[in-house]
Amino acid sequence: MTIRWTYHSPDYSPSIRDIEPMMKFFRFFFILLISFSINYSSGQDKDSLRQNIKIEGYSPLVFSLSALYGNRQTDQFSHTIGFNAGSAINSTAITLPFSFAVLGNNFINDVKKNQVSDHLLNKNAYEFSYDASAFCTWAQDSFLFHSKAVYGIDVSTGNFTSVRFTDAAFNIIFYGNSHYAGLTADFGGTKLYSYNYDRIGFSAQKKLGGINSSLEGGVKLSLLTIRNGLKLKLEHTTLFTEQNGEYLDAYYDFEYNQSDSANKGRFQSDGAGISVDLHCSWLNQIQTTRFSFYINNLGIAAWNKNTSTFSADSMIRFSGININNLLFSDTASFIHYTIDSLFKNTGTSEQHESKIFALPSTFSFLCSHSVSAKVLLNAGVSYRPYSDLLPLVFVKPQWILSKSCEIGIPFSAGGSSRYAIGFDAMITIKKQFQIIAGSANVLGILLPARTTSSSLFLQTSFQF
Repeated sequence: MTIRWTYHSPDYSPSIRDIEPMMKFFRFFFILLISFSINYSSGQDKDSLRQNIKIEGYSPLVFSLSALYGNRQTDQFSHTIGFNAGSAINSTAITLPFSFAVLGNNFINDVKKNQVSDHLLNKNAYEFSYDASAFCTWAQDSFLFHSKAVYGIDVSTGNFTSVRFTDAAFNIIFYGNSHYAGLTADFGGTKLYSYNYDRIGFSAQKKLGGINSSLEGGVKLSLLTIRNGLKLKLEHTTLFTEQNGEYLDAYYDFEYNQSDSANKGRFQSDGAGISVDLHCSWLNQIQTTRFSFYINNLGIAAWNKNTSTFSADSMIRFSGININNLLFSDTASFIHYTIDSLFKNTGTSEQHESKIFALPSTFSFLCSHSVSAKVLLNAGVSYRPYSDLLPLVFVKPQWILSKSCEIGIPFSAGGSSRYAIGFDAMITIKKQFQIIAGSANVLGILLPARTTSSSLFLQTSFQF
């Protein structure tokens, strides 16, 4: 008697929805808003332009769609202390109910799986992250520079998880391989990067050439510790299922890294790293247009010498397990594989050594333009090469409703999600307290079952 390693799934036919129509819409909307702002400004005389919002203060040092509110307080060099927290789930295919079930270790039924399979592309992305930080900034005339500059210190803790996977990888894991009878499932390009971190950062920003200069530069140096690190990369990896399930042919080239698994506890450290954030911007003379460029989280992390690395570049044919008598079979002969024999038969090697990995960096470009006395338009592109399938293209108009209230509605497409429409607001109380809160995709709150991304963030600060 032979037991074959073949799974059976419910009848389904996964459909692939192309996001290109949505991308074309957002590109059109992006160009339309930019053209409107340029034409609007060109039709105004200089006196009218002087009535527009003045873009003042320092740009945010780290790019975020939720951090585009400039500091327009009278004393832009005031001391500031604050707290920031946020979490985001982004995917091109994984719906929010499925994500919550995975994160909560709950049962995943066929309804949730089918909702994901309806959105699968050949290549798919998933990203989960959270971060909480406390920060303080202050202005000083002579510290690193002989003239005024703004300095900052922040401490943060959080998680970054990114998965890139093929449609075949999802279907094999959650439906089995019977749908691929007579076919080859391709896992090539599937990868995972996940770690928790604690970070402390030191920053400095300065108006180059003087307070009224059009140029601004900033740098932030961060030291971080890494824990619970996982990294997987599948190169040319395929699985062929014989038409009648007689055998499986697997070709694989992979490397899997796990940080020190024996190191337990909240304050464990499986490695250390260093990163830098760079920012530069240019502001026109009448302070109505600013161009900013960001490089964030550029750095490396060294995992300690107890890091486990499993790798293989081989092939194997699996044709089942032979059992002569199911009732009286020796259990030892039925399950005769050990870890050592499994590694030997699959050609997998195990090593324990330190590893150095690049951190997931982000590159962003932002254009902020004052359209009127009440409207500020932000537009640009952001790209994280490790996790993003496409660069994130965004447009975010902001309205100043009063001196104490501003709102923004970001529209975005690409990145590690498909598209998003967000909402955020900044409330200022007595010119000293600021509260910024919102979501980069309110569709995740309003229509969670039909949405693949959502986020929430909150920032509170006090100036003195």
